[in-house]
Amino acid sequence: LSITSDGGIGFGGDGSDLGAGIKHLDGDSHLFEGALIIGNSSSYISNKFRGENQGPDLDFKTTSAVEEIFSKIADFEYTSRFTDGNTSLLTQLGITNKNYVFKHDQALNSIVYEYEIENLSTSTINDIYVGLLLDWDIANFANNKITYDQARKMGISLSTDTSIYCGVRALTDSIGSTHFGIDNVSDMAINGGLDITGQNGFSDAEKFHVISSQRNLAGGGTNSQGNDIIDVNSIGPFSLEAGKKRSVAFSITISNNISLLNIESDTIKNLYERIVLSTQSISGNSISSLLNISPNPAKDVLNLNLNLAKKTKLDLQVYNANGKLVYYRSQENYNRGEQNINFPINDWKTGLYFIKMKGGGILFQDKFIVAN
Repeated sequence: LSITSDGGIGFGGDGSDLGAGIKHLDGDSHLFEGALIIGNSSSYISNKFRGENQGPDLDFKTTSAVEEIFSKIADFEYTSRFTDGNTSLLTQLGITNKNYVFKHDQALNSIVYEYEIENLSTSTINDIYVGLLLDWDIANFANNKITYDQARKMGISLSTDTSIYCGVRALTDSIGSTHFGIDNVSDMAINGGLDITGQNGFSDAEKFHVISSQRNLAGGGTNSQGNDIIDVNSIGPFSLEAGKKRSVAFSITISNNISLLNIESDTIKNLYERIVLSTQSISGNSISSLLNISPNPAKDVLNLNLNLAKKTKLDLQVYNANGKLVYYRSQENYNRGEQNINFPINDWKTGLYFIKMKGGGILFQDKFIVAN
């Protein structure tokens, strides 16, 4: 896929001709158009998606182009920055877009889109929704459908002609989320739908409606084979005081099997949650506290070398790649200074694991591989 610095998903520039879109297994792009959208009412919507005149609304202004950065928390990490400076209003928001990609065997068909939203205005902005608008064209676009996995907060777009599934998941659990499946055909302003295909196109009022309302399904009209669809996944509402920042994140996963899609989506969520934990600020006197894991990969015994700045009670938790807790020590006392902790792993399955030690203002987060 192509990563952009102007709020586009899969494509940059003024249309859908600059970029690869989103491809899977060397096929054609399954995405016709995709974009970030942010708003809190019909009078304030910033996005890069087709609008009232069928051309794209180019509301975002790039301030820092896409660059790959050295990452300690993912196998690949990219960042870019832009504002809503191309809207008719004064600039209100600064957006830092980070993308994470992993080489994990169960995350090879996924990418994370994280958006750090900063309020650049002088007053609080209330009821903000942040969403992804994705016009999927999977195989024959006229035979597409949308379902919704409520438990995973994941919109799933699929083709009745193939076994390809495109899942878009809201990863941020601390804020509410909504999902809206659009039937991108005329005369669909029934059963909670709306018609964005006419002369008036896709208005800001309609865009705010789809990022703030719930409609689980699309493509299930009179044609049982489906129709052209657009999937909308949003996180919100939340408020942002002047000068404050807040991050939200989504994952995009493609699979040719619904069970594998669910497994990979769960894996990517677990991987991203480790990023959130590892980048949280650490308080107290832990600046000189260190945790080292050896060997890595490990076979029979895992050794933890712990160096604490003060005596601390810590929880020790280890999760497998599917997020299952496989090892736990609760509130054990650890002395100031250097010490070693070890435990057997000879009966653990080969794979990726995540370790977390937390307590007393200290948070350690790391990953290791078991190779038995």
